[in-house]
Amino acid sequence: MKKLDKHFSKEFTPVILYLEDLNSIERILREKGEDFAIKHADCSYDSVRELVQETGPKEIREVDIEAKKPYVSIHLWRTSTRVRVGTGDVTLASGIFHQVEEVISHSQRRPGWIYKFPGNLILIILGNLIYAVFNASGHGGLSTGGPLIVLCGLLYAWMFWVALSRHSLIRLYEKPAGFVTRNRDQLIIQTFTALISAVAGYLLATVQKWFFP
Repeated sequence: MKKLDKHFSKEFTPVILYLEDLNSIERILREKGEDFAIKHADCSYDSVRELVQETGPKEIREVDIEAKKPYVSIHLWRTSTRVRVGTGDVTLASGIFHQVEEVISHSQRRPGWIYKFPGNLILIILGNLIYAVFNASGHGGLSTGGPLIVLCGLLYAWMFWVALSRHSLIRLYEKPAGFVTRNRDQLIIQTFTALISAVAGYLLATVQKWFFP
């Protein structure tokens, strides 16, 4: 009989990691483990610094970070972001996992609920529901409920594009100081979400007047 090692793993919603985030991960793994390596484009580098020196300060994708004793695997791919820590020492594995998890969780795109089930379906369901109500009432679903459907569709398309091709963005430079530049993607999503909420609120209030005058 062979006892299987414990391991910790987690899938994340889309992330944007900057140079300081990679440095933090490297520091955690070097303090707790051995044989740190960061891999990109069929090449393996001994440090984040070496990666930046070879590729330059730019945005890249498809990065793997690994370490041994304990074994750590961090996949930063176009379509997924995953962390796995496995070791016979549960206390050590748990400590490393939660430290790395904290760094990556802080870098997740906001709001995270639109990138995972069932949140990503709520947008389409809401738009279609409002359209159906307006159409059934004889008040013209396309002309009145159309704006909400368009907004939901655009937001869903953005989410789908990010999830399939930009799930993990690695930016090999310091995080921009400007608030707008630093949070551009999140601001776009939050603007769309606010517009959808406003349109939905207006349409629902209109429906209420029709059916409950």
